[in-house]
Amino acid sequence: RSIAVNLIYYLPIFALFMTYLVVAIVPLVVGAGTESEGLAVVGSILAMFGSIVLYACLFAYAIFFSLVQMATAPLVALDLPIAAAFQFKQYVWPYIKANIVNMILAFLISYLCALVANIGLLLLFIGIFFTFPIAIAMMAYANGLIYRISTVKYPASH
Repeated sequence: RSIAVNLIYYLPIFALFMTYLVVAIVPLVVGAGTESEGLAVVGSILAMFGSIVLYACLFAYAIFFSLVQMATAPLVALDLPIAAAFQFKQYVWPYIKANIVNMILAFLISYLCALVANIGLLLLFIGIFFTFPIAIAMMAYANGLIYRISTVKYPASH
């Protein structure tokens, strides 16, 4: 269920990458395929501008996605219907609004956990089998702690 919710929220990221192919790669290919230097320069400028705009959109959506993912994790854990993860007014937004500081702290903890997990890569890939599960457990504990201290509680499904 969690995979289904996250895949649906990943669709805009997929759309941004498809847009990137059209906005950035096509002008480069068209510009490189012509003998006109002016057209090649215009293609490069369009590709650069398109890349900057799309990466800014991707960055903003990544922040939004990380907050929504932390807000929908308890919905999935409490066996509420998948549709509840997309009801912003009733479930997601009140939870984010009540826990924004805790979510930012959990995001920073998750970032540090990802760094710890990558230390296992430095140890000839063997350490990843030890550091990755520890990092996942730390991230899950941080998300669970947010729900535990939250003032907004979801109704448990029976």
